[in-house]
Amino acid sequence: MTQERPKILIVDDVPANLVVLRKLLAKVPADIISASSGNEALALALDHEFALVLLDVQMPEMDGYEVAEWLQSEEQTRGTPIIFVTAAYKDDVHRITGYEAGAVDYIEKPIEPAILLSKVGVFLRLYQQKQLLADALHQLESLNENLEQRVRSEVHKNLEQERILVQQSRLAAMGEMIGNIAHQWRQPLNALGLLLANIKDANDFGELDTEQIENSVAKGVQLIDKMSTTIDDFRNFFKPNKEKATFSLRKAVQDTLEILAATFRNNNIAVQVEAEQDVVAFGFPNEYFQVMLNILNNAKDAMLSHEMRRGEIRIAITRCGEQAEVTIRDNAGGIPEDILPKIFDPYFTTREKGTGIGLYMSKIIIENNMGGHLNVRNVEDGAEFSVTCPVGEGNA
Repeated sequence: MTQERPKILIVDDVPANLVVLRKLLAKVPADIISASSGNEALALALDHEFALVLLDVQMPEMDGYEVAEWLQSEEQTRGTPIIFVTAAYKDDVHRITGYEAGAVDYIEKPIEPAILLSKVGVFLRLYQQKQLLADALHQLESLNENLEQRVRSEVHKNLEQERILVQQSRLAAMGEMIGNIAHQWRQPLNALGLLLANIKDANDFGELDTEQIENSVAKGVQLIDKMSTTIDDFRNFFKPNKEKATFSLRKAVQDTLEILAATFRNNNIAVQVEAEQDVVAFGFPNEYFQVMLNILNNAKDAMLSHEMRRGEIRIAITRCGEQAEVTIRDNAGGIPEDILPKIFDPYFTTREKGTGIGLYMSKIIIENNMGGHLNVRNVEDGAEFSVTCPVGEGNA
């Protein structure tokens, strides 16, 4: 803000005194405005902001004390410093009255120019400091308002980006799931095809009887039920959990492995699960399943990229104090040291068709949503992911 030239109000009912004050203040860096009565001074005070008021005490109609009291009673003028310019008093009674009325200082007549200029200079500097402080406060408020707007805007952007990431993560996980379901369905579909071919052959050779039809129908229904269960599992895994709940880590791992079983079998990947006791965790079971799915799929992809003849995954379920832990270790050769710090970054991927959001969302789910930790390190001939979250009630 542009600093305005300060104004000084001089008040005296004697014109000659006003002339003297004007001459003495001629070199002061301020605009001098005069009033010849208390009423005129009050009117000017409402129209202007004064850095200082030099006020005579003995005036007709309204004396200086009354003017000072009125100035101090109004919010607009309350902070304006007042110096009484008056004849010397033999006692301190009048001086005390002036201070009680709101004066900050006294200058006695006849006026000593050096004292006048010194005191006026002090209050002008105080006024300028006050103006600078007001400007700084105004700038700070403006910056704060802009900052709040920027924060709101960034928060909105982050929420929108997080929503998009969550959606992309779910779509990517669903794509993986559909691929795994396709593997799961191949065996029952082949069995159904073989069952139908056997029925046709039996019919062609006149060997089809009621018992064979019933057995074939029973086997077909069993295969269809297995396929239907796979679909139900798929739907349940992607229902959002609105509230945290307790869930079995062993079941969460087993359910994930069931979805991946055909894929692992077709790619010659062996899985070993170690769990001395079941551990109950507290969090979002479906989201936890998504984390398991992301980590295990990454292990599978790492093994396939290295064209391994036999892949191995070891899963350990343990309880560490108040934390439920699952560690997933593979033998895919580990993660390059220059890549290791980046694997949880959004959109970072080393796969040609990867999205780069699976591990990022896994870390968000475990650490932000469930209050746990998701870490990775290289061990021996592979990588080991450690997933911890709070234990739930019902642990052995």
